[in-house]
Amino acid sequence: GIRQPAAQAHHHRRLIWPEPVDTARGKAATALRWFSGWLLAVLIAMANPLLAAEIQLSLDRNPVPINESFTLTFTADAEPDGDPDFSPLEDQFEILNQGQSSQFSIINGKASRQVTWQLQVIAKQPGTLQIPSIAFGSDRSRPFSVTVTNGAVRGKQGGEASLYLEAEAEPKNPYVQAQVILTIRVLSRVAFSGDLSQPEIPDAVVEKLDEDREFVSLRDGVQFKVNERRYAVFPQKSGRLTIGPINLTAQLAAGGGGYGPFFRPSTRQQRLHSDPIDLNVRPIPAQFTGRQWLPAASLMLDDQWLPAELKVPGGEPLTRTLTVKAEGVTAGMLPDLAAAVPATGELKQYPDQPVTREDKTATGLVSQRQQKTALIATRPGGYTAPAVEIPWWNTRTDKLEWARLPARTLTVLPSPAMAAQEPPPAPAAIHTEDLRPRGGNEGVPAPGWSYGLALFLGLGWLATALAWWHSRRGGANLDAPSEPGRQAGSVGNESRALKALERACRAQDPGAAHQALLEWAAQRWPEVSTASRLERLGDVLGAEWAVLNRQLYAAEPNAWQGAGLWARIKTASTPSDRPKRGAHAAGELEPLYKS
Repeated sequence: GIRQPAAQAHHHRRLIWPEPVDTARGKAATALRWFSGWLLAVLIAMANPLLAAEIQLSLDRNPVPINESFTLTFTADAEPDGDPDFSPLEDQFEILNQGQSSQFSIINGKASRQVTWQLQVIAKQPGTLQIPSIAFGSDRSRPFSVTVTNGAVRGKQGGEASLYLEAEAEPKNPYVQAQVILTIRVLSRVAFSGDLSQPEIPDAVVEKLDEDREFVSLRDGVQFKVNERRYAVFPQKSGRLTIGPINLTAQLAAGGGGYGPFFRPSTRQQRLHSDPIDLNVRPIPAQFTGRQWLPAASLMLDDQWLPAELKVPGGEPLTRTLTVKAEGVTAGMLPDLAAAVPATGELKQYPDQPVTREDKTATGLVSQRQQKTALIATRPGGYTAPAVEIPWWNTRTDKLEWARLPARTLTVLPSPAMAAQEPPPAPAAIHTEDLRPRGGNEGVPAPGWSYGLALFLGLGWLATALAWWHSRRGGANLDAPSEPGRQAGSVGNESRALKALERACRAQDPGAAHQALLEWAAQRWPEVSTASRLERLGDVLGAEWAVLNRQLYAAEPNAWQGAGLWARIKTASTPSDRPKRGAHAAGELEPLYKS
């Protein structure tokens, strides 16, 4: 009981400083302890960079004019090793103010923290300046470069040096329909409220860009608060174009800081006017050989295919999505992509309605036009979707350029439905000659048959009139709610399309039958795209759809018989969710050939 604590103390003393040991076993233990300590130090040194916080730097503007402030944002994805040292910035920048914020979040059970420092600075000289690496303890940001351009005081001083209004437009010699950026700035040293007029520009399209911006600018050593507004201007005529003065009516506090009636602060009104701006608008250059004039700062053309491997069975659609995106143009100036694809007899094209959009940024308009087209070929083999070319004028380089997409090779595989069934023969008891009017007395019905037919038609007319009168009095209340997504009146339009299809099948006209089927599908499924309707027609009509398409696109078409298609559509066009009215459901069909 007495020796045990002494042993513990002795052991503790050896951990702090090992006693000399003469035995080999003791020397080995000492070497092992030294090696373990060295290995632990190496592991800690290697792990330390992995735990370092990553610090990103971003600028709100680059390039920036001299004597105008801009914002540096340092963002750390974790708590850095220490507080930042921004003193290296003071060599080339003046720090006007700075602030810090932090954000803590938990996503899917994983906690994360983001720390942000924002500095408003102003450059001391023009040129390409280097923002040095900033130390956050042992963590550091990466160096960054900013371009500072020479800027001059422009605009018209109003009344006194506490308030300025200036306007500028670039470029001064644009092409017709090319974008011009009109910038309006209000510089102030005092608080004010005001009303800024809209630009008045004849023969031009004017679009306001993004939100107004606020920043600080130094003019002749005096600091001003700047409110900036930008517009995109598109001249529609060549020649001289004048941008009229911009007017500002401002309310400023009166000198002396007194109060007017009803204890309101005394104010005074000041009116400012910018100088007019003259533009020399150039016409379309002779070097441009395209059909549609398209001046842009940049242009991108892209296409996507579904399916991506460009292989489909016969009768099924391949969907091509063409997208053109341009900077410095309105969406209405972008070309029609359906017309940009050269016509070809090998593939049948069914374009959807184009989708357009415009994004307003600080540098101008960015517009996009997207066109989806379904391509169908029913014969197996290889087909070529031709190349797409769009000429445009690069306003940055002042040169003609072409946006091109290469030709694509499409593979149409044999369709099981096409291989399983050939066009059905006409019924033996029916002759197509009976469907055409004849000359002379041949085929003239007997008088008794004619009277019976007249009586039958008269009764049918009377029944139709009674049904119409009944529906006008409230027959609509008997109808069940329409199918979701279907517009009112689509049942009647569908019936008309079916009658057109019946006439085409009787006349053995595949082209008219195909058009009637497309109209019927548009009424049947109004909520889906053209490509989806074609797919549904293929599902509903099966082999008859493949036979019809093969007849349309065959190099040497055979005689087409419409009885098989009509028999198939009879079943497909009878919806189960519609109420029945009269002898047939609203959409049931009578046989094409009555016995």
